[in-house]
Amino acid sequence: MTKEFCYSILRQHRLAVLATLADRDRPQAALVGFAVTPGLEIVFDTVRDSRKYKNLIASPQVALVIGWKNETSVQYEGVASELGPGQGADYKEVYYAVFPDGRQRAAD
Repeated sequence: MTKEFCYSILRQHRLAVLATLADRDRPQAALVGFAVTPGLEIVFDTVRDSRKYKNLIASPQVALVIGWKNETSVQYEGVASELGPGQGADYKEVYYAVFPDGRQRAAD
């Protein structure tokens, strides 16, 4: 499976199930909107008072399930990192191309 093939599959989707670890290693899952870069980096947003944000700060290891039509999905595992102020303009533009309303949420 090539990077280009994976990118084309991932771009067909806008939602993923994100799995994180809460305190005492309890698993938690959340539905998130996401975008993907040509380098297969997943970009999503959340608010600081969400469970997932607190989980990601404490333990940044994540798993995502993307797509489920016809029992076909992509399982994606990695480490999440938070973009700080003034960082990641390219990532934000990738996300805003899929979710234009994200720009307003970020401003709020």
